[in-house]
Amino acid sequence: MEKPLLSIIVPIYNVEQYLVDCLESIQNQSFTDFELLLIDDGSTDGSGKICDEYAHKDSRIKVIHQKNCGVSSARNEGLDKAIGSYITFVDPDDAIEKDTYLNNIKKLFQNPDIDILQFPTYVDSQSIRPPQNVSERLLSGEKEIFTNWWEGNILNAYVWNKIFRREIFNQIRFLVGHVSEDLLLVVEFSKIAKKVIYIGRRLLSLPCKREFSF
Repeated sequence: MEKPLLSIIVPIYNVEQYLVDCLESIQNQSFTDFELLLIDDGSTDGSGKICDEYAHKDSRIKVIHQKNCGVSSARNEGLDKAIGSYITFVDPDDAIEKDTYLNNIKKLFQNPDIDILQFPTYVDSQSIRPPQNVSERLLSGEKEIFTNWWEGNILNAYVWNKIFRREIFNQIRFLVGHVSEDLLLVVEFSKIAKKVIYIGRRLLSLPCKREFSF
């Protein structure tokens, strides 16, 4: 496989009831220049088998089976194996709308000085939370980025609604064994990222979002 533009990392543990919808939503993206890294973190249900079945049919999909070490370890394994110019994460109980990556990757590709792009999310189960309607905004410099991130004015600490320039993770890894592992990296992201953009279009759907029990 030639070097893809985007690496999509999915940490997986005992989510067979959600996984097919998640994988189908990624496979059906209008943007196709990606690799999909499925990190099976010692699942004891049928999740690992589902991963293998999808990888057998799609050369863009790579499956890594490891013993259960937690979501941080699974994401780190994905980072170690990722070869894309940009990196994004998807939780296995989420779904991605068809055009989520197309315009956002185009935005990043046309503006290589942007380090992190955040896009909106919504819960579509019984219209619990409608799609967000926000304006695009660019944040620059450590102080502005950190303040907005920490206070949650625009940015949030989640990694599954963002696309990162690959170099952001050259010296960053998730802290294994910690809860709220996304939040713990806010300081590191703020030190490294020079420009962060919030895009008001293309959505991540959260039809059955739950907390990981890794």
